[in-house]
Amino acid sequence: MFERLEEELVEFPFPPHLFTKGNVCFLLAEATDSWAEMNAAVGGFLKTFQRHASEHFQRTISFGISNLSHQLSDVPHICKEAVDALHSGHLSGSTEFIQTYHMKDVSELLRMIPADDLKTFYTHALHQLASLPKDDPGLLQTLSVYLETHCQISETAKRLYVHRNTVIYRLEKCEELLGKSLKDADTTLRLRLALRIQMLLGL
Repeated sequence: MFERLEEELVEFPFPPHLFTKGNVCFLLAEATDSWAEMNAAVGGFLKTFQRHASEHFQRTISFGISNLSHQLSDVPHICKEAVDALHSGHLSGSTEFIQTYHMKDVSELLRMIPADDLKTFYTHALHQLASLPKDDPGLLQTLSVYLETHCQISETAKRLYVHRNTVIYRLEKCEELLGKSLKDADTTLRLRLALRIQMLLGL
């Protein structure tokens, strides 16, 4: 299939450089200044090759596309981006795709971690808060809103429609159950991740 791709590169819209590593093929193209123009032209060529691969080899082939780079020294980095894009496409369950690389947000990164490991982190980060009854969301809800509002007590009280003293009491109770101060940056980061995991897994 790679040999067939090499033959078809005479139709490639930009000067190409092809090399393989294991069962992965890398295609470097000398770019124009317009990423949109290049992406459309390359995408069209790759779709045509996918069709030919299906017709001639009864096989599927997928592609990951990196961002545009202006320096030769960035080649290792853009190759990694292309591989990451390919990996993301496989995670989606598709058998034939052309996936363009994009920066992963926190939720996408968390989905790459096994669910059991996420649950372990969630339980460890929240300590006793993780085992509170689901029909009593007061403490976790207050903690979540407090972190969302960048630790502003008055804004937290406003959003929850409670008195600020109620917020202070609940946060003190959270600190007691956590055994940690909410003024500690590392603690609040871990709590933010734990609460994101809670939403992701529906805990």
